[in-house]
Amino acid sequence: MYLKCIGALLVFISSCLLGRLQANRFAKRYSQILDFQGIVQYFETEICYTSTPIMEIFHSLIPIVNPPFDKILKNVLSRITDYGYEPLCVIWKDELDQNKGSLYLKQEDLDILLYFGNVLGTTDTENQKKYFALVKDRLHTQLTLALEDKLKYIKLYSQLGIIVGLFITIIII
Repeated sequence: MYLKCIGALLVFISSCLLGRLQANRFAKRYSQILDFQGIVQYFETEICYTSTPIMEIFHSLIPIVNPPFDKILKNVLSRITDYGYEPLCVIWKDELDQNKGSLYLKQEDLDILLYFGNVLGTTDTENQKKYFALVKDRLHTQLTLALEDKLKYIKLYSQLGIIVGLFITIIII
C-alpha cells in the first residue's frame, strides 16, 4: 500500500512538473522575442545615430544580452573575424540553425530573425532605418501574439499537468 502511494505521489509530481515545463515554453518565447527586440533597438541606435561599425556593435552587445543570443552573437562575431570572406547573412543563418534547440521561437519569429540578418549592414543609414522599423514592427506583432499565448497557455498547461497527475493517481490507487 505504501509503495502504491509513493508511486502515485511520484506520478503526480512528475505530471505537474511536465505541465509546468510545457507552460514555461510560452514564457520563454515571450522573453526571447523581447530580448531580440532590445537587440534590434541597440543595432538601430548604434548604426543609425552613431555610425558604429557592426563588429564593434557585436563586441559591445555580447556582454549585455541574455542567453541564447549571447552565444549566437559571439559565434557570429568569431566567424566574421576568423573567415572575413563569408557574408554576414550566411553566418547569421547558420548560427540560428545551429542554435534552434535553445530558442523557444515559432517559425514566424525565426523568419524575422533571418530577415534581420539578411538586411543587417547591407545598405546606407537611411535604408537601414527603414529595415529596422520593419523588423521592429514585425517583432511587435509577434510579441503581442506571444503575450496572448503566454497568458492563455501557461495556466492551461499548468492545470492540465495537475489534472492528468490526479487522474493517473486515482487510477493507480
